[in-house]
Amino acid sequence: MVRVVKAIIISQGRVIDGLGDPAEDALFAGSTVGEMVDAACMELGAQPVRLKMGEPHGISADEKVLVLAADLFATVSVLQPFLARALGMGGVQRLALRRTPSVEFTLPMQAVDVAPLTDAERAVVPSGRLAARERVATEKVLYDAFVCTGADLGATVDAATLRSLREKGTPLLVDKKELIVPTRLPILPMAGQTQAATMDFPITSSVAVQLRHWCHVLWLNQLAPGITLNLAIRQNKLGALLRVLTGFSFRRERVLQRISVIHPTARVHPTAYVEASIIGPGAVVGARASVRNSYVAKDAEIGDHATVLSSVVGQRAFVTPKTFLVWCAVYPDAVVGNFKLQVSLVGKGAHVNAWAGLIDAKFQGSVRVELDGKLHSTERSFLGSCIGHGAQVASKVLIHPGRVVPNGAVVIMRPDEVISTIPAQLAPGVPMVRDEGTLKPLASLKSGAR
Repeated sequence: MVRVVKAIIISQGRVIDGLGDPAEDALFAGSTVGEMVDAACMELGAQPVRLKMGEPHGISADEKVLVLAADLFATVSVLQPFLARALGMGGVQRLALRRTPSVEFTLPMQAVDVAPLTDAERAVVPSGRLAARERVATEKVLYDAFVCTGADLGATVDAATLRSLREKGTPLLVDKKELIVPTRLPILPMAGQTQAATMDFPITSSVAVQLRHWCHVLWLNQLAPGITLNLAIRQNKLGALLRVLTGFSFRRERVLQRISVIHPTARVHPTAYVEASIIGPGAVVGARASVRNSYVAKDAEIGDHATVLSSVVGQRAFVTPKTFLVWCAVYPDAVVGNFKLQVSLVGKGAHVNAWAGLIDAKFQGSVRVELDGKLHSTERSFLGSCIGHGAQVASKVLIHPGRVVPNGAVVIMRPDEVISTIPAQLAPGVPMVRDEGTLKPLASLKSGAR
């Protein structure tokens, strides 16, 4: 049997737009994208070797090798069947997934190839309820993951290497299963629509994402709770079944509670509610806090009465009491003290203060973001912003959707928006308003300013 012993991971020197990090350093659940991909390769028996442009690869001409672009995130659930099938074929094989909700969710702004499914590809589809979207797909998406020989790589790896592999590669479809959850969005229906805006949210462990923009990091981490929980259940199916069966109830709420994975060293208050989530070592979930469909990493803390929904909270991050965090990704060591933060990315060591306003919805059209100096549609009407590494956003700051607060920036409210002087004598019962840093009777202002 032909066997791959190495996985060549080629870095093209690109960084995540909006954060400035290489893709392999991007947040994924409790670790990084690079660590997750390396672990997947090693699980498959392929030693990961990361190379920069121009470096020799050391693969012999007839040796089979797995080649990945460094900006590609792919789970073991995708790489394992791809590798298993590709090793039995000749030529260059390229990873392809059918264009279903789990692919569509992160697809905007990815520089990937999209092609129609051939008749032969449409004729062979997986069965089962969780493969329903696979059976009706009409297109495939091709990623920079290849199985080839050393002869296909040339002497060194460079930009021409990946271009050549794309040209030579034969698409190899990998089947996947996904649970689709129709999710209502907090925005108004578009003109002419009668139903509320909804989105097909996919839950699956079979995911591939090219990471070019901070939105891709955010969207990947929105999928992360489902990915990590699926992988944990796969690794311990019997344990998961026993947890469900010993719950003495098949009500949906009870089942979701039983499939959470809580590390023995984590401290979850008896009054907290945890559902379909992973709570890492040393993490703290405070009194009356609610954590649902989320990943709380090592030594992170969720304050009393906080709500964390469909989010990732990185290592040592702190979600302060009564904070409402939804569909967000929070890097390690960040502090989120906002009363309500939705669909946003918070960088390493960043601080978002209470009452900072990250507007997260556009009522007409989609939110556009900057990528490579140009504006691109995210195909989303529900999107917040990116707070860069080490940035601080103070109270009363209001930010439009899709913006980036650069790394290390400090953004505060205008000084004249603060009441700095309070007169010693204020007439009882007379309405007073802020005006140039002090309080004045409402009636004293010009009519046009009222």
